[in-house]
Amino acid sequence: MLLYKQRKIQIQKKEEAGQELSNFEKQNKDEQRQKKRALDKRKSVILSEFIFPGLANLTVFLEYARSQELREEFDKDLQALFLATSSIPPQNKDTVFERFMSSLLSVSEEKSVIVNNKKGGRMQFTDFRFILYDMIQKEIWKMIIWAAPLKFDEASFCNSVVYPDIGRAVSWMALLATEAYSKGLNFDRNGRPVKF
Repeated sequence: MLLYKQRKIQIQKKEEAGQELSNFEKQNKDEQRQKKRALDKRKSVILSEFIFPGLANLTVFLEYARSQELREEFDKDLQALFLATSSIPPQNKDTVFERFMSSLLSVSEEKSVIVNNKKGGRMQFTDFRFILYDMIQKEIWKMIIWAAPLKFDEASFCNSVVYPDIGRAVSWMALLATEAYSKGLNFDRNGRPVKF
């Protein structure tokens, strides 16, 4: 995938800098377009044959593994999958799950847009990752609503401290994700339909 991205960037730079291309490169511009199409096709194959089916399989597996019988059978395997650290030098000390989450959720500053208003400006977060953060925050909220009364004996503590605190966190994240929900989703829903 890195090689794909590097080649695509090289081709884009050459196309964008058309006036700087040599005569030889100008003559071979069609060849460059063909290479770009081949790289786009390769990207499609990687996503369609490996990435999308892999995530679909993992999602369905985890949905089945929620049952008590399968938890007992697969919990150690899931711990090994998500909580292990790399054994390949140079070793990354983060767990696989930390690396996955960090990579998935790294927000691009370029996807944020300043909107002028009377007070000077307001940041709009349109990166789709804010939607993912919002979804994760809601799952954390569900877990705390379930776990807090089991952990803390006093209902008044849950009602006066825990629930308002997590409620505020959910509200703040939903507010930060507002523009992402309305302006950040631009994928072709029919181009890659979810079939599971």
